[in-house]
Amino acid sequence: MLKFPCASLFVLLLSPPAFGKRLVLQDGAAVDPEKDCPYSHLWVCKQMVIAEGEQKQVTRPLPAFQHLVVSDIIKVLSYKVVPGAEPSITFTASESLLETLASEVKASEVKGGTLTVGTGCACIFEKVTLANKWWEPAVVLEKDKITITAEIVNPHWPESLKFKDSASAHFPEMKATKVSSKDAAVLTIDRLDGSSLSVGCRDSARMSVGWAHTGGNASFHASAACRLAVTEGSAKATQVSVRDWARADLGTFTTESTRVNISDGGRFRGQVSTRGDFHARDVSTLDSTVKEGGKASCSHLGKIFLHTPTPEVGMTTDKRDLCQVHLDQKEPSP
Repeated sequence: MLKFPCASLFVLLLSPPAFGKRLVLQDGAAVDPEKDCPYSHLWVCKQMVIAEGEQKQVTRPLPAFQHLVVSDIIKVLSYKVVPGAEPSITFTASESLLETLASEVKASEVKGGTLTVGTGCACIFEKVTLANKWWEPAVVLEKDKITITAEIVNPHWPESLKFKDSASAHFPEMKATKVSSKDAAVLTIDRLDGSSLSVGCRDSARMSVGWAHTGGNASFHASAACRLAVTEGSAKATQVSVRDWARADLGTFTTESTRVNISDGGRFRGQVSTRGDFHARDVSTLDSTVKEGGKASCSHLGKIFLHTPTPEVGMTTDKRDLCQVHLDQKEPSP
């Protein structure tokens, strides 16, 4: 929080978590949570729109796009592929928000084939509490209670899909080559298919895939304390990177060859590979299954647990500092 003295008032600037907006309040000003929004889009919105009225729907056309980014608190209920259909989006929200949501879509520009869907000037927090004294905490923002959902119709699947801020979705099926989540977004996909795959998360986001398949190569990456989970699936080859206290679990996902690099407190488990190159450093932990051998190297306090079908499987090991490499014939612990 930054304070700028200006005569007898203070201007407080505070960023609501994960939304990239600025809260602008004057010291001592009365804020009515039913009439005023506790933050604003600086230099973008003249006035934030408060959620009022019953839940209603509005449908608006979308420009053609190849890559989709969903932001703010939007929850995408469905992505339907209808050959020959015009791209469109249907919002369900409080009646007062529909116009600004529709205007945001109308003003959206596709840059580099990427369309970003956000809430525009809609206020997505419901309550603000001001302290009585300047030295007390200035503002308390309640957890967002506003609900804004979206249903998307497009003649084709997106090439890539990114969810950020606190956006969320649960797709029964998705065909894309790149899917990711960041900030506090939550993205769940039951079945994911692509010519190649890049699946990742960062920050405190969640990414969950029930089944993922590609006839080509797949990369999985997790960083900054996010959680990545893939229950099953397959790829010709994989590359895995987990760092900065993130967690990744690839379940029984199978691949012919893999390269796994875990660092900076990352935790990785799962995946069944024919051959692999495994590396763990710092205080990270790696737990996986390999059928025909490969290389396992570690440094610092890294730990590697590799499960092999027979003791004769050839694994080359390289241990430095106080790290550990364990080879056994047990299945990975649940």
